[in-house]
Amino acid sequence: MNVKLMLDASGENTCPDGFLAVESEVEFLRREGNEQQLFVSGERLCQWARELCRGRGLKEGTAYVDLPSPRNRLRLLVGDWANEVQADVLARAVDLLQRYPHLTRGGLLAQLTGEEFWAEAPSQEHAARWLLAKFGAELTPLVDAAREMWARDCGNEQMRRLYKLPLGERQSTLKEWLNAEDEWAEWSFFPLAVEGEAAEMLKAIWGQKLRQTNGQAIEKFPTKNPNARCIAAEAYDYFRYHASHLTLGTVALIGPLLSPQQRSRLERLVPRDVPAPLPVDASEQVAVAWAVQQYLPYREWQVAAALDDETTGQAAEEIGESFANWLLENYPRLTTKNYADSPLNIRTKYVVSELSKSYRVLWVVVDGLNYLNHRRLLQLLATTEAALTVEEDRRLLAVLPTITEQAKYGMTSGLLPRENLNSEWEIRKVLGGSFPQAKYAGVEQVDKLKAWLADKNIGLCYWNMTAVDDCYHKQTDADAIQHNIEARLDALAKNISAIVAAAENPDRVAVVISTDHGQMLGPCVARIEKLNGAKVHGRTAKGDPLALGNAAEPTYVKAADSSAVLLNETMFQLGEPMTLALRSYYFGGWAQDSRGRAWGVHGGLFPEEVIVGLSVLRRHHQRKPVMAGVRGIGEVGKPGRMTFWVDNPNPAPLCLLTLTLNEVAEYRPSLPLNREVEGLSQSPIELELQKFPAPLSGDSLSLTGTLIYEFGDGVRCECAVTGTLICKQMYSGQRPSLRDRFKK
Repeated sequence: MNVKLMLDASGENTCPDGFLAVESEVEFLRREGNEQQLFVSGERLCQWARELCRGRGLKEGTAYVDLPSPRNRLRLLVGDWANEVQADVLARAVDLLQRYPHLTRGGLLAQLTGEEFWAEAPSQEHAARWLLAKFGAELTPLVDAAREMWARDCGNEQMRRLYKLPLGERQSTLKEWLNAEDEWAEWSFFPLAVEGEAAEMLKAIWGQKLRQTNGQAIEKFPTKNPNARCIAAEAYDYFRYHASHLTLGTVALIGPLLSPQQRSRLERLVPRDVPAPLPVDASEQVAVAWAVQQYLPYREWQVAAALDDETTGQAAEEIGESFANWLLENYPRLTTKNYADSPLNIRTKYVVSELSKSYRVLWVVVDGLNYLNHRRLLQLLATTEAALTVEEDRRLLAVLPTITEQAKYGMTSGLLPRENLNSEWEIRKVLGGSFPQAKYAGVEQVDKLKAWLADKNIGLCYWNMTAVDDCYHKQTDADAIQHNIEARLDALAKNISAIVAAAENPDRVAVVISTDHGQMLGPCVARIEKLNGAKVHGRTAKGDPLALGNAAEPTYVKAADSSAVLLNETMFQLGEPMTLALRSYYFGGWAQDSRGRAWGVHGGLFPEEVIVGLSVLRRHHQRKPVMAGVRGIGEVGKPGRMTFWVDNPNPAPLCLLTLTLNEVAEYRPSLPLNREVEGLSQSPIELELQKFPAPLSGDSLSLTGTLIYEFGDGVRCECAVTGTLICKQMYSGQRPSLRDRFKK
């Protein structure tokens, strides 16, 4: 523009580059004869300058220009709201309107804030974003203009009310909507996942609900709420400090939204009933199932939540001792079974041998990995980058005695300790005898394992991982032990995933997770008798240091106070006679805490020392869908039973978590099952009904519902449930002909 004079009567324009702003008539007269371009601002001064130009015969548009009011430009878009816009916002807004002439009110705000939400059309989600929106006070006039447009353009009355809310009421309305459990006026729960201040508000709402109801508010937990994970996190914080209000159903409900570690912690805190002792004549299948499904959950809860309760501690010791008695009576028989199908951990060697015919195998031997931590490791492996999932899953009995030297020998060689004719216990050499071509790695040698599996000519790698067991030997604080083990399991899972990912053709790698033994979950106390210089390791002492007697004839000899037992070396297939501690005693070789207790001791016969896992995992394994159904016959209104069946076509077993039946009142809220189903099996389960339901017509009731189940690695799935109940009824308004015959 070549004009030498600009007149800004509105005072809303800025002085352009190259122009000099003048603020009085005198300054104007002094400057106008120069070549300097002048910028005049203010209505009075501009009127004076305009009259002066006209008196001199100067033409508008060539000698001078009148600049239009920017606010008038903005007023065309937002109406009288433009009068309240601050100068700096006004300048930015007009600049945007010059560049983008077709901007809407919301579009202008989107440009000013960088958030597309302002330009979107009204909707339920948009109204929710409006309640969450953050903006500076300087934008309030433009925000009010946009709200006016949204309210005008939307057809929903509740949405219109939200847009018209006074700004000061947005927080209270947001809280009201977040608090909705089922429906909020015409809508359901808040449709967006929240974060920051809104997430803290939601947590505070649910924290108060849980405290006021002793945790029962979780029964209305909205699993399909976009904020379900946030609510579950608050519930986790509540229940870990109020374990008496916790149930297995609660864990099943919120567990899928928690980390494996959090879910595991809650499971350990759920109050448990004392299991009945294990009968000494139980089969090995029944004994292992009893240990896993009844004893271990009770024992874990007792240690985590009721350790100092003398009653629960005595109960745990007594039922643990029933398993020890079962093992003393049955172990000699189990040693005679075919090794390749044995219920003992010697089976592991044969599983690996068979796998190595079809896959390259990473055999991870996690020293001292008890069965509970075995399950946690599987859950962690499922969430790693390699997404390792379980194909085979077994629960075995550790080789006796449950000390590393002999138990690891049995697992690696496939033989019992008595068959170690040259007394070679060094595990690298034992491995070489079983698998001459195998590569052996120690705890720190992840780099070697990666290199070996990257070489397609190497078929089997054996990783002797002792880091977990070290936690028990080096720590005397139970909480520190658990914390360190969780950290090491997490690191181990990530390392296994990385090793598999680095392999040549990772999809042809099978990962075997195994261990030699577990360890006591609770504390042990040392026997005070002298052991006559015997070599001891935790709960095992070689020979007969307590002079219990000659165990050559009987299978075993117990101490008079039942604190120890001497095993017959021949009947138990041992290399020499062994004395094992019973109940919660140990012989030595462990550090003690300030109260004289030792933690993580092993070598004995308790379930947590003996039950071990054996799992085979592969990457990206596709699981087949599970089918489930219900059938039953009963009389309406009376107690009855129905048969629930599950068809599991997967080699891996699964745990049934919850069952929902829409047409049966007592199963309409999800009912916890906590039942296990073996792989490749069809399992019928008898379920109780307090009252048999009435049919809608005829004498049959069609059922629909949902089963939620979980694989051993923590992956949860659901399947539809269908079925039919035959509902007998003598007198019914739905069967008038029968009723009328009886009337006659």
